[in-house]
Amino acid sequence: MYIAQGRQVVTFILSGSGVVLKFSWAVMSLENGLSDKTYNLLASEHNFQVLEFGRTCQSASAGIAAGILGLTAYRGFLFYILSVFLQAIVWHIESGDQWNEYFVDRDFLFHKFVGGIVAFNLFWFFFYGVIHVY
Repeated sequence: MYIAQGRQVVTFILSGSGVVLKFSWAVMSLENGLSDKTYNLLASEHNFQVLEFGRTCQSASAGIAAGILGLTAYRGFLFYILSVFLQAIVWHIESGDQWNEYFVDRDFLFHKFVGGIVAFNLFWFFFYGVIHVY
C-alpha cells in the first residue's frame, strides 16, 4: 500500500502460472466524511484513454473545419478553444450527476486540452494549404 497524490492506493499482485496480474484501487474519502469510495484505477485509466481518443478526433475535425473555413491566426485558435469548450459541455451533460462513478475527479472535462492542439494544427494547416493556397 502506498500514497499517491493524497489518495490511498491499494495494489494487489497475483502471480500464477507465469502470469502476473496487478490490480489497483484508489480509496478516496468523501468530503462529508461519511464513507469511502473505491475506484478501479485500470477502469479509470481506460475511461481517460477513451476521452483522449475523443479529444483527438474532435481536434482533428475542428482542424479540418478551420482549414476549410480559411481561418487564420488567432481566429483559428479561438475556434479550437470554442470546440474544446463545446465538447466539455457535451461531456458534462452526458455524464450528468454520475461522473464520479467513472472518474476520480472532474479533470476529464479538459483532459488533454493542450495535447489536442498538435492534431488541430496538423489538420488545420494541411486543409488550409490544400484548399486556399494550391
